[in-house]
Amino acid sequence: MSLIAALLLLLRLIILTTALAVAAVTLRAGSKWRHDRRRFGLCLLGGVATIIVALRTLVALAGTAPADWSDWLQLLPDATLPVLLLALLGSMRRQEAARRSAAATAPINPDTGLPNRPALLHQVMPAVARCRREAVPCSVITAALDGTAEIEAARGPAVAADLLRDFATVFRQAMRAGDLPGHVRGEVLGALLPGASAEAAGALAARLREEASARLPHPAMDGRILTVSVGVALVGGGPVSAALDEAFAGSESALAAARASGGDSVMTADPPPPRSAALA
Repeated sequence: MSLIAALLLLLRLIILTTALAVAAVTLRAGSKWRHDRRRFGLCLLGGVATIIVALRTLVALAGTAPADWSDWLQLLPDATLPVLLLALLGSMRRQEAARRSAAATAPINPDTGLPNRPALLHQVMPAVARCRREAVPCSVITAALDGTAEIEAARGPAVAADLLRDFATVFRQAMRAGDLPGHVRGEVLGALLPGASAEAAGALAARLREEASARLPHPAMDGRILTVSVGVALVGGGPVSAALDEAFAGSESALAAARASGGDSVMTADPPPPRSAALA
């Protein structure tokens, strides 16, 4: 075998391997985006195209005719297609990540109309300071629908976003006058309850859980009921910012424990250690 023929063989093997790998990646991405017609269609078309490239390369490898200049020309489009397809997949993934990041970092979440965590913390700090001046307790709750990851995997992100928006409406309406709701992170909603002890916050959380299950239909519409897990924590003393971080962290830990125990329950975090309620 001549050096030129050996080089052509090596290039074809590289193209074959790359095309098969890219086809697998593309079809797997299409499965993830199967609820998005545009992305699913692009992935399906790209996967089929790379499989065709792989088959054509395989046929060329099995051929016995001596190589000529047309064989070398064919290498360019066959090598370019997988590269372009990977670039397209990367662009779509970056767009999705940018959209999620923009929704999470905007002052107001565009899907629910509730403030995201930085704006929520900015709103609740004066309320905590007022509770301390008036010597009344305040608590936080965090709540999330159970099984949202499974719902998104089965029915797509659009259905999950609609469900979160409906849950945010129920969450907002369950609050008392003066309560401050918002996003603690992603799908987890939270609120500061000024003047509420941990027991009072637990009672509100139980009502929220019952109302959400009664008002929100399961997307499967097969008789299943949506359930909610809620974590409750009392805001302790010390600097306001640190006390809020501690309270929200405690309520999220309680929420995680409620979900781990099967969901559809309310759990209360351990009370914070005694310390000065200084605002500094």
